[in-house]
Parts: sequence; structure tokens; C-alpha cells
Amino acid sequence: MERKEGMPLWVFFGLSSINTRKGALTLFGVSLILTILCFPYSYFRNEWSWVVWMAPLPIYYWFCIRWIDKKSNWN
Repeated sequence: MERKEGMPLWVFFGLSSINTRKGALTLFGVSLILTILCFPYSYFRNEWSWVVWMAPLPIYYWFCIRWIDKKSNWN
């Protein structure tokens, strides 16, 4: 994806190598699944740093996708 006029850097960096909405939703889905899988792993290992690092990722990708849907367009 190329940076367009008015696109914030956080959106550009979040989806810089993804050109389609389907690819962005796939990235969102995979990150959400991995985040959910980190909960039992963290519980059994008693190491919650995985959840702390993984939980914001799907939220971040969702906000990036929503920004492009509302204020820009996909290639």
C-alpha cells in the first residue's frame, strides 16, 4: 500500500505491505486467534507478558482497517 495524502503514519505502518481488504481482515483474524490462544498459554506458564503484547494488536489492526474504510480506499 502506498501512503496517500492525509493518511496517518500509524495506518500506513500498520498496513504497509497489505493491499487488499481481504488481506487486512486475514491479518486481523490471525492476530485475534493468536491473542485468544495466548490466554491459556499464559495461564499455564504463569507468564502474562504474552497477553500484554498480543492483546493490543487486533485492536490496532481493526482501527487501521476502519480508517481506510471510512477515509480512503483499497487498491
